[in-house]
Amino acid sequence: MALAHRWLTLLLVALLLLPVAASARAQEPTPTPVALASLMPGASAFGKNWLIRDYVPYAAEEDSFTDGYGTFYGGPYGKRVMITILRNKPDRTSMNDAWEQVTAWVEADTADESFRIDPNRVIALSRAALPPGVADARRIDGTDWFMAMPMCTGAYAINPDLLIYTRVFGNIALTSGSNDGVNDCDNIAALIASHYPG
Repeated sequence: MALAHRWLTLLLVALLLLPVAASARAQEPTPTPVALASLMPGASAFGKNWLIRDYVPYAAEEDSFTDGYGTFYGGPYGKRVMITILRNKPDRTSMNDAWEQVTAWVEADTADESFRIDPNRVIALSRAALPPGVADARRIDGTDWFMAMPMCTGAYAINPDLLIYTRVFGNIALTSGSNDGVNDCDNIAALIASHYPG
């Protein structure tokens, strides 16, 4: 009788665990998100004598982001590049809130009196073609008053969940042809997009 009771208990336990084991096997493993730091260009992408000056995980103040990473690069003669990559949450509200937050940074740059920005250029850039791999963009370019060098700043959306905010002061080697203006920011966004599997 004790042996039959033991077998019956084992059978009941096995039957109870069977659906749990089957559902665990049926679920696909959750893919590990791409580490945002791995998407950052190396300093040599911008030219000779460039250095990574600082890099930090971005502590998102809003609930719209899951994680973020920022890097500041310094180049010769005061040239500099700042890149922030943010991953937004997948729900529609968070996506919209995240985009509004990042584009607000570009709007603040537009109003910054230390930059000389042509309002007609802002309108033209709103209609310009998007860089490869970019779903949406808000960007400006002009001149930095203090250093008298070309500058650009931009917000870029890369599907399905990546946002990039970048600022460039001075010419960078990443851009072929015209080495100033919005091309610098666009090419940084395109480079990051080309390495993001989405």
